[in-house]
Amino acid sequence: MYNHEELFYVNFQVKQSVVQAIIELGSQRNLISEALVRKVGLDTTPHPKPYPLGWIQKDIDLQIAKQ
Repeated sequence: MYNHEELFYVNFQVKQSVVQAIIELGSQRNLISEALVRKVGLDTTPHPKPYPLGWIQKDIDLQIAKQ
C-alpha cells in the first residue's frame, strides 16, 4: 500500500495538452505510456540499450525500446 507521502501529484503541459501524473518518489525508472507519447505528439528515438520490464507484470513481456 502506498503512503501518500511517497507520491507526488503533478500537472504539466506538453505542447498543447495538459498531462496529469503521479510520481512515486522511490521509483528507479521514469516511464510514460506509448499511448501518452502519441496523444501529446512527442517524437521518439530508438533506445540505445533496450531492456525488459518484467517486474511490471510477470506474465507480460514488456520491452523498453524507445526513448
